[in-house]
Amino acid sequence: MHRSVFEAILRTRERLVRFLEEKERPDYDPQWRPLEPSEVPDTVVAVDGSLNHSPRTSHLIVALTGLSLLFSKDREPGEEAISHVDVIDRGIFRRMALDSVLGTWMRLAEIKSVLRLSPPEESIVLMDGSFVSDVINPKPTPEWISAHLSEEDREVMEGLDDELASMGLYDRIREEFHRHSFTSLYLLDTSDTPGRKEHRYMALALLLYREHLEALSRLIAGGWTVVFVSKRSTSNDYIKTWDYRGIYSDQVLFSLFTRGRGFAPPLRVRFPEKEGDEDPPPKKYGLGKDYAHILDVEVYETFVRFSEYSPLTYKVEVVGTSEDGVEGILSEVASLSPGGYPIPLEKAHKEVVITYSDMELISQVITPIEMSVREALK
Repeated sequence: MHRSVFEAILRTRERLVRFLEEKERPDYDPQWRPLEPSEVPDTVVAVDGSLNHSPRTSHLIVALTGLSLLFSKDREPGEEAISHVDVIDRGIFRRMALDSVLGTWMRLAEIKSVLRLSPPEESIVLMDGSFVSDVINPKPTPEWISAHLSEEDREVMEGLDDELASMGLYDRIREEFHRHSFTSLYLLDTSDTPGRKEHRYMALALLLYREHLEALSRLIAGGWTVVFVSKRSTSNDYIKTWDYRGIYSDQVLFSLFTRGRGFAPPLRVRFPEKEGDEDPPPKKYGLGKDYAHILDVEVYETFVRFSEYSPLTYKVEVVGTSEDGVEGILSEVASLSPGGYPIPLEKAHKEVVITYSDMELISQVITPIEMSVREALK
């Protein structure tokens, strides 16, 4: 840090400490149920992904991985990883759209790694992230492309979803799902998709979106108990349900106003509908008739402190069990979380993470740069 940061600390510390001490804190007493760890589950799969990119003059070098690690009392450990490295034109997608496309790509790699691993049906599958966020992942639109589009280009873009469907590519995603790491890329390379660069990038975004929905559908049909664990959450479902005022996040509520190992009473997830919204949820979320059933799966959310002295609670979504079964699942996960966060997920994260140094190495391999003999020997 520059020395001016230290100077800023000295200038503002007294004011900030006073603000934090004087900040009025409502006297909340949220419902909180005790949680006791059970026996370690027989089979656990930990799933995590990583995504990074390195900007070059006219393009981004992108690297992503989805990793599933299997831990079992009765069998050898196993793993399945799906990785991809690619080059994308800089500026082709708007910033938030780029994050969404690449995020969908990484989540697809994560789910496909589970499906390829094909763990026993009784397994608990731990996934970093949120099922709800996966489901309401926005569908790509022409506005995602940042290039200036003529009226003719815009018409092509707006009709691209229907065109891909009429070409049978969405059906082929389902039929050839297991034949390729990313069926979307295979179809884009081997099919007569629109030739212009902007159109092909839009086609890629739509195909990845569709393949991700297919992966989600197969995940919830796999028979596993899938547990999503979010380290950061801004949801306020409990606050709205209990009509609490003056606090803005469920995670803040439970982290500040509860103590000890425990969990909030599970809430059944209801996918939100905006007031006055005429579109039913499947259409609003871009799921269509093929994937509307994803919204019907039984999902319960809660906030959990897995360790007695952990200051933080984590948002947990449990897919594939009834409300009565949630506590038993949480107890099994608590047995794997002596430090507050599930150890299998910690291990998956450490193995999968793609660092800045990794990206520099990848970039040098793809776009070699001149280097001295000493640098080449490092």
